[in-house]
Amino acid sequence: MSPELRWFTVRLALVGVSPGLAAETVQDIQDELKMRPYLRNPRVFWETGTHKAIVQVDSEDLKSELAAEQMAEELLEVASAILKEFDTVHVDILSAYPSPL
Repeated sequence: MSPELRWFTVRLALVGVSPGLAAETVQDIQDELKMRPYLRNPRVFWETGTHKAIVQVDSEDLKSELAAEQMAEELLEVASAILKEFDTVHVDILSAYPSPL
């Protein structure tokens, strides 16, 4: 019997984005993630105190760790396409847990 895919809620932080570009970057990431039919409930917001873009999305995978790693790579891909200055940007995985879908 093959392993079953499950939905996980993944929270990531995009670190290194200039606060001056925060609103535009958050909206662009939100729009990009909404266009991906294999993701559910993408939410992106700017955390002012830490200067991070927080991304929360539901993704389907075998394990929470795999879902988190896949979404981290995907967020880097999106950020690299959106941001002109990408040298200092990285992604921190905050959490991944079974989604209540």
